[in-house]
Parts: sequence; C-alpha cells; structure tokens
Amino acid sequence: MKDWNLFLRQMEMQGKSPTHQLNEILYPMCLLDIIMLPEEKDWLRLVQYHAEKEIQNYVIDNGSGDSLMIWITPEGVFIKGFDHENPWNQFAADTWNEAFFDQLYAGIPAHFLELMTQEQRDETTFCMWYEAKKERWTQHRWENQDGGEKFLLGYLMETPQVWKAWAEAYYECPIDEAAVQKIYDTHMVDEESITALNPSRDIHAVLQEIQSLGDIDRE
Repeated sequence: MKDWNLFLRQMEMQGKSPTHQLNEILYPMCLLDIIMLPEEKDWLRLVQYHAEKEIQNYVIDNGSGDSLMIWITPEGVFIKGFDHENPWNQFAADTWNEAFFDQLYAGIPAHFLELMTQEQRDETTFCMWYEAKKERWTQHRWENQDGGEKFLLGYLMETPQVWKAWAEAYYECPIDEAAVQKIYDTHMVDEESITALNPSRDIHAVLQEIQSLGDIDRE
C-alpha cells in the first residue's frame, strides 16, 4: 500500500504544493463519481466535494463507517480520518480517553480545529495538518498504531489506472480507461466522456451538477 504520508512530504520537498497535489487527485475522483451515480444516489459516491468562500472540503466515505476529510484553505491543509475498527476509536473504547484527543490535536492552529464540529473532532483516529506559511506538516503519532492512516489515505487514487481498478470492482462494470485518463489530465468533463463511462447517464444533469461545484485552485 502506498505510503501517502511519505508521498505528501516528498511533494513538499520537491516544491510542489500539497494543495495542488491533493486537488489533482481528489477533484477528478469527485467528477468521476458524479458521472457514475446520479445526485439522488450521492450517498453511494466515494467522494463528496463542498466549497465555501476560500475553503474546499473533500469527504471520502467508504460506506462502512470509515471516513477521510480533507480541508484546503488559504492557511494550508487539514486532514483527519476515522477508522471505526481502529483501537483509537473512542466510541468503541471501554472508557472514553479524552487525553487521546488532547495529544492528537496538540499545537493545532485554531483555524484548522474550528473547521470541525464537535462530533467530527470526536470521530477522529488520526489527523495531520500543513501550515502554508511554515511549509511544514505536523502530526502526532503513536508507536505501533497509525490510527488507520495508511488504510484511509489509500483511498487517494493517484492515477487513472488505480481509480479504474477500484471502480470496476465497486460498480461491477467495465470502465473506459481513456475517458478516465482525460478527466484526470484536464479536470474537465464533456459529453463524450460521460457517454463512454456511463451511457445511461443524463448528460445535462452531470454537467449542471459539475458546474455547481465551481472552480478549483490547481496551483
């Protein structure tokens, strides 16, 4: 399994913005989900995207009780995950351990912490944040327990080939790799791509929903 924690840090060392890298992966995944499933079935989509003012939020939900939330803001990036089978899931613990959260969020800038509701703060088994001004990632880790980090970051599908393999298993149908590649390359969707990936899909509905997402910052 790819070590995404290491990958993000390598991108930083190469001078590549984490904001750019995450959008390059997550936005195409979001577009592809919209093509594959209509809005009334959006609860079955893997990736949800929301944007408000200067804050972008991606939510990955595998439908099995696990989630990954990524916020991209002018101040940087905040990532938090919840692996419901992980020992750090306090809802499954015999005794609630508030000290775990004290250590998990120690030193986190207030603007990142305020992005979450109290429920989201509690539904967390690992987190990490990138401060743009300091150009630095921060994460508090425990020996022999990653809080589900590798498992959840594994849902970041870096290439069209990885997404295609996942989609064919999830949707149980052949996937046109060229169409997926085009969307990963351009972050754009056209009628040809929609028809190639999901011939029965309402083209107008897809284009209208994608337009409602707004533009993203690819820099």
